[in-house]
Amino acid sequence: MTLLLPVARPAVEAFSPTPPGQQADGPARKEPAGPNDRTAGTARPVSTSAGGWVLDGPERFELPLRTVYLGRAKENDFTVEDPTVSGRHASLSPGNEAVTVHDLASRNGTFLNGVVVPRHTPTLAGHGDRLLFGSREYRLLRLSHG
Repeated sequence: MTLLLPVARPAVEAFSPTPPGQQADGPARKEPAGPNDRTAGTARPVSTSAGGWVLDGPERFELPLRTVYLGRAKENDFTVEDPTVSGRHASLSPGNEAVTVHDLASRNGTFLNGVVVPRHTPTLAGHGDRLLFGSREYRLLRLSHG
């Protein structure tokens, strides 16, 4: 049994010369980014009914029934373009009742509901849980079965 203890969330905000409400490449978006927008992150195509789990946040990623990798590198299943996210940050393995999260020795850590996920330690996450990869926060959602 792994005991998870609360730790202080790392400071991930840095000075930005971009004024509030604007992105570095122009005005703030009023609508969610499309799947081909590289500023938002990308996912390789997966079946929408495959896993029944979704990571919902700045991007929406549908999890297939296999282990997927998330990080900045384009070789990942889910690419998140954010400097606080490591090249290969974490893996997610969906199951019927929970998703197993592994932090892959990321620089800024992975957090589950505000608690650090120990490196290379399988940690279970369920419906409604909050996952933080670097400074990107997502909510894990279990889709209902038809």
